Amino acid sequence: MTAKVLVTGASGFLGSRLARRLLDEGYQLSLLVRPTAALDATLKSQCHIVYGGLCDQNALELAVRDCEWIFHCAANVKTWDSDDNYYRANVAGVQHLLDALVQNSPALKRYVHISTVDVYGYPIAPADESSPVRKTGFGYGDSKLEGEQRVLRMASDHNLPFTIIRPGNIIGPGSQFISEIGTALKSGHMLTIGSGLAHAGLIDVDNLIDLVLWAADSDTALTAVCFAVDPVLGTLETPNGFVRFVQMVGIATDERALVLEWDAASFIDVLTEQDPLPVTDLGRPSLLDDPALAEQLGARADAEGSSVSSAFVDALRWEPSDTGIDLVIGALHVAALQRGLRRRVAVEQDYELTTVDEEGRPRALVLRPGTDERIAASEDRLELSLTRAQALELADEIDGLRGRYEVSSLPSLAVVVEPTEIRDDDEEVVEVIG
Repeated sequence: MTAKVLVTGASGFLGSRLARRLLDEGYQLSLLVRPTAALDATLKSQCHIVYGGLCDQNALELAVRDCEWIFHCAANVKTWDSDDNYYRANVAGVQHLLDALVQNSPALKRYVHISTVDVYGYPIAPADESSPVRKTGFGYGDSKLEGEQRVLRMASDHNLPFTIIRPGNIIGPGSQFISEIGTALKSGHMLTIGSGLAHAGLIDVDNLIDLVLWAADSDTALTAVCFAVDPVLGTLETPNGFVRFVQMVGIATDERALVLEWDAASFIDVLTEQDPLPVTDLGRPSLLDDPALAEQLGARADAEGSSVSSAFVDALRWEPSDTGIDLVIGALHVAALQRGLRRRVAVEQDYELTTVDEEGRPRALVLRPGTDERIAASEDRLELSLTRAQALELADEIDGLRGRYEVSSLPSLAVVVEPTEIRDDDEEVVEVIG
């Protein structure tokens, strides 16, 4: 192939593996490599090497010139380092790269930016692409979040085609993450936490590369991913606990919407009836294109509800009113509240929205199925018991637009929706939702 491709970070674990895959597939490959970095001999002999760092503008301009695809894998991924060092690589470096490609890559088809799940902070509930991101004070995650914000801003300003991918802990032959764990296990210094049952957030490097390449060049109907237990590797029991291997499975937009309303594991079970592994087939149509199957799965979702029992939101509070309680929520999070009402309370399941106040104290809204309306409010906890009819009526009434929403069946409760302001790393408002 004659398509010109750039990979940054090609001396690292993910970047080197990705570069070798691209070589195998016949791409014309350029690599941006620090002069002091050790580079795979095959890559050194078969690729166009540009020596320089992310702050070397001349090297960046040469590396990105006329590229059709750019895979940005380079980053400071040290567990502990100074904020300045994280910023230099993961924020300023990203900006320099973007500045260079805007000026020198007019044929760009896709910029693929490798980020991290650390941008979600430490969420109480599992996160997906719709979950809020937040800074935690940890230099690596905070700098990667700022790097993402630079990508979003430049893409908006210059109409850049881009994809941001947020992997977990990447494993596979040569993984530094695995070698560090192995060393700790052998030395006896690694502690067992939670009886060894906690998920480690592992993803195999080759599964991740499949996703990276798919994201770069695909007109497939599959636009999202969910996670499934790897049917080959499965769960490994060790003296220090369990390790569960997962793989990314490509799903269509309407399938993702169904998963959010229902259950990822149940959906994967249906998908594996067609492919037991399941290997992502980029050419497959959505399962919901079959009207009979779509009706069947929709009925199951209605009857079974959602497996997601909680969500974290960053704009939630309650305060007394003349008639009872005002529940105040940010417009960005109205969908999570509606989902809890329709897909949890209405099918006799509890649902919880959690948040922290300005002083960092935890707060929780607990929705429970009941036989009539009951409200119990304290400073840190609001419990609402609702009938199925009340839950559905309230879910239908509220909207993601600012305003006050009330229903006749709940005279003591009003939901107040406030606009959500999306801010960049300079605390400038870039979008207002609601």
